[in-house]
Amino acid sequence: MTRPPGSAELAIALSPFIARERKAALPWARLGEPDWHALQGFLANERLLPLVWSELQRHNAAVPAVFAEACKEARTRNTVQAAVRLRGLKRILDTAAEADVPVIAMRTPYLIERLYGGDCGLRHFLDVDLAVLPRDLAPFLSALRGQFGRLDAGRQTREDAVRKAVLGGRIECRCGGVPLDLHWQLTLLYNFQRSGRRARRQEAIWERSGTVEFSWGACRVLSDEDLLVHLAEHMVIQHDLGGRP
Repeated sequence: MTRPPGSAELAIALSPFIARERKAALPWARLGEPDWHALQGFLANERLLPLVWSELQRHNAAVPAVFAEACKEARTRNTVQAAVRLRGLKRILDTAAEADVPVIAMRTPYLIERLYGGDCGLRHFLDVDLAVLPRDLAPFLSALRGQFGRLDAGRQTREDAVRKAVLGGRIECRCGGVPLDLHWQLTLLYNFQRSGRRARRQEAIWERSGTVEFSWGACRVLSDEDLLVHLAEHMVIQHDLGGRP
């Protein structure tokens, strides 16, 4: 079995997490300038710079000034972007509440709170992922148009079209300037099941979901087990098995 491209760099990037469990020596001191340059490019591409930087600081690791500056800039960008996304998410959730449409906020807001201790600088917040029940899709879109006006679908690449055809049950658009990824079929598995069973499983996902209080407000989120399934499928389909922590 061949290792995926970048596995060596990823092992270096995640070594602080591994060392935390194994009490192994950290490899940072053995990296030369070309290694740091390659690592910076890899981590920037995978949007991991702030996360690894936080671990380097925790271990008091000596790093090149250029690498440290790139990490700080990425962290600042994440923080500013998250603030904009969360404001947009709050407006969208308020619109859903006024329309009496239940909504699940998926992935990033919950992960920032649960995995990153509420530190928005550690995770890239690209878009707002929401889920609604199929029967609520039309009323929710109508409510969004009433609040934000035209929902701009933007340009779509060929790869985007293929991915959407595989996933099914989702719309990507900009809502009040915020990128919105709206789902009404939550997992790929259900697309290949009989419609009756699929509907029952969708309902079960909503029954297992619950409301969580965040620093910026409250919203409904997936249960831990359903979030795990969703993240795994998201990683496989949209990140070519690469994934991001």
